[in-house]
Amino acid sequence: MQGLVRFRPLTVVAGFAVAVALVGVPAPAFAATPTITTQPVVEAGPTGSDIELTVGANSTDAGTLNYQWFYELIKGTGIWVKALPSAEILNIGYTGGNTDTLKLKTVTPVLNAIGLKVEVSSSLGGGAATSDEVGVAVGDPPTIVGVGQVEPRVVAGGTAHLTGTVTGLSPLSYSWQVLKPALVASRWTSLTNGSGVSGARTATLTLSNLTADVAKNSYRLVASNAVGIDISEPVKVDVGVKPTVSTPADQTAVNGSATLTSTITGNPTPSVKWQRRSGALWTDVVSSATSLTNGVATAKLTGLTTADNGAQYRVVASNNFGESAESGAVTVTVAGSKPTITDPLDKISLLGGVNLSVNVTGDPAPVVTWQRKLPTTGAVWEDLTGVGTTVSTGAGSLVSTLPLSALTSALSGSRFRAVAKNAVDTVVSDSSQLIAGLAPTVTNPLDVTVSSGAGTLAVNVTGDPAPTVTWQRRGPSAGAQWEDLIGQGTVSGGVATLPLTGVTSALNGSRYRAVVKNAVGQVVSDSAQLISGTVADVSNPVAQTATLGAATFTANVSGDPLPTARWQVLEPTSGARWANVSVGSGVLAAQVGGLATLTLTGLTKNQNGNRYRVVATNGVDTPAVSDSAVLTVAGTPLSITNPASAVTSALNGTVTLAVNASGGDTPPSVQWQSLAPTVGSTWTNLSNGAGVAGANTSQLTLSALTALRNGYRYRAVATNGSETATSSSSLLTVNIV
Repeated sequence: MQGLVRFRPLTVVAGFAVAVALVGVPAPAFAATPTITTQPVVEAGPTGSDIELTVGANSTDAGTLNYQWFYELIKGTGIWVKALPSAEILNIGYTGGNTDTLKLKTVTPVLNAIGLKVEVSSSLGGGAATSDEVGVAVGDPPTIVGVGQVEPRVVAGGTAHLTGTVTGLSPLSYSWQVLKPALVASRWTSLTNGSGVSGARTATLTLSNLTADVAKNSYRLVASNAVGIDISEPVKVDVGVKPTVSTPADQTAVNGSATLTSTITGNPTPSVKWQRRSGALWTDVVSSATSLTNGVATAKLTGLTTADNGAQYRVVASNNFGESAESGAVTVTVAGSKPTITDPLDKISLLGGVNLSVNVTGDPAPVVTWQRKLPTTGAVWEDLTGVGTTVSTGAGSLVSTLPLSALTSALSGSRFRAVAKNAVDTVVSDSSQLIAGLAPTVTNPLDVTVSSGAGTLAVNVTGDPAPTVTWQRRGPSAGAQWEDLIGQGTVSGGVATLPLTGVTSALNGSRYRAVVKNAVGQVVSDSAQLISGTVADVSNPVAQTATLGAATFTANVSGDPLPTARWQVLEPTSGARWANVSVGSGVLAAQVGGLATLTLTGLTKNQNGNRYRVVATNGVDTPAVSDSAVLTVAGTPLSITNPASAVTSALNGTVTLAVNASGGDTPPSVQWQSLAPTVGSTWTNLSNGAGVAGANTSQLTLSALTALRNGYRYRAVATNGSETATSSSSLLTVNIV
């Protein structure tokens, strides 16, 4: 071999070192310590998560890099344990013990006590580079259970303490933030210790020298740890301020109504009540028309009459700390007011009686007169003198009622209104219309089947006045809308009839309904379906014998509209129950015009004796069902023998396992598989290579066996494309001694 020179070790001759060349020997490779480029870092994660630690390194010689992770069960002891490629640490599973990435599975807090490091070496030998020692942080992210003010209330100038209760993995970090009100926008800002603020980075925030404006601010706590972060809901500081009230301005009532307002301040927000002077005493005003919104207390006084002229009111604000304030008195002036009147509602009477009513106010109390205008042409409003009643419902409030009885359809369309009059003015309500009669009724049409091109739909209708009937149709297409059949159909003797002529299969599936309407109301019948065409028919499929695992059944279908064919199968073990054939792997059902085809591929012996038939449906009458045809699948089932249940070998020994596969429509192939003894392992196909021969034959040879193969199981799987047979497994024992 030319170009290769090997040197013997230095030989000392007469005090000189002499290198002796050996022709044909390769030059040696020199090992060097790798360089760690990226140190593993402390990783954090919640309980139950997966954590990965990774190291980065560069080779400084021609060799490949080897990795070995170590763990220190108790940090600081200096006792390091070599990690296996995959195993457990404190019952926590891991993989990658000899790779650049150590993967810890479903971690728990017990790992917080251990240390981890990795050594990187060259495959040529030499020294190993050792990474920094790191650990993991496992635990729950912070959860802020609650944030609240320690003191129930702090007066202006005092000190308040906000404290948060937080759980989660230690150590926990805290940061308090404030949101101050602004004219346009505001944002959360982290607090710092300083004037009036301390504990900004602790669980308890202390705010001193408080002012009333502080009560407008919102505060929240941000808690974090190595796993995550949590932010509390905003809270406010309760800074106590005594209530204050402003005196409302004197008011003059308009139409019996007046509104009183007062500006209210205080913290906590005071409760407010309005009072009216009765002699020397003040009496609470009980009314739902009082409110306190945005610091403004409002009392809306209604129904005031001249008897209320000169009445005095005040507002009282108080809090639950016994602090209160009251305004000065406000005087309300009430003059006479013109009437107000609501409008009566339209009424529908089913040939009986109804009441019309209006609400009326005014000072002095108005007189109410009802008027009627008949539905005849040119009719005018006429007073219904002495008809109706008016009842007081409070100061200045009235309800006027007009009873109408013994109504007939002759009065339908009449209009009624009320006129309210007092010394100040006269007002007239809008009018209401009376509808008198009987609401229409309608029966539901029946579905109709038309095979001769003609048919009839009919419903029974009632109502007073006699209702009109409009027939509607909705086509069979998706998204079709109801359309009026203008001018079609007749009504006679309470029966509405719709004749159908020139019916073709294009109308098959259309729906029809009747809309019945008179002056009293409207009703719509349920819909009936039109079935049009000729009855479906189907020919019988012919029995088939599978050839090369495939068979095809055919049948002819006919009818108007053209029926849809559906194939069904009856399996010998189904208990005489037919089932629809599912299209998918090995099953293809198709219909081209009137020819229905079922193609079966990849047939097995389990399908031998199945029967197949066709169901043809077009919506006209009942579906057509063919006779059944039997499927015969020839051949013998695929089978495989079992290898020895257990085999034993010495270290570096050889064992042989054998099976015999037979049967099936085509010669079967054999695939050997192995199952590792570790929990969660799955069967894996073997390939020929180092220590494995015959992985795809009936005889498997395992050689150069080591202790790592002890406890493995082996089995064979035979297949011929349509069938599969699996042998039992054989346990391998490798004697270590």
